[in-house]
Amino acid sequence: MEFFQKNSPKCMCVKCLGSGSYHEIDEDAIIKTDMPIKNIFDGFLIKHRHHRGNFKKFCQLHNIDVNSTIGTLSDESLLLFKYGCRKSGFVGAVVFFHDMQKHWTSKNIRHHSADKEINLWGIKEVSITCPKCKGSGLGEQAIPTTIAGKTITELENMYTLL
Repeated sequence: MEFFQKNSPKCMCVKCLGSGSYHEIDEDAIIKTDMPIKNIFDGFLIKHRHHRGNFKKFCQLHNIDVNSTIGTLSDESLLLFKYGCRKSGFVGAVVFFHDMQKHWTSKNIRHHSADKEINLWGIKEVSITCPKCKGSGLGEQAIPTTIAGKTITELENMYTLL
């Protein structure tokens, strides 16, 4: 049974984790080449001691001056700055931003304001229907499965119409 429930790890879509959608963020809006490296987190990092320490380790490990601009980073350093560095434990600016977006989205859902737009650092996230599961939230094994000629998603939609 758990192979056919989108909230089950054995069935959920691996791209959207069963939600049927994911949030796309314009990375170029986050990572502006003329922005000083120390300004990228705009106060968020300072509040998170763990992230702050790892960011400091990252900068020391790669000889990065936080007062210089993002555009001065080498291609390799920029890639690590965006997506993280295992050696230092720094998660990366883009990953950090995604985590903050997830936190605020979850908070809005808990407070029944899921329809409100999430806007951090002046950057809006765009909710996109998952292309892998086409919005069903189901994994590859469950998507083609039919019962009486109807897919699980079609059966769910019939039930919600009642």
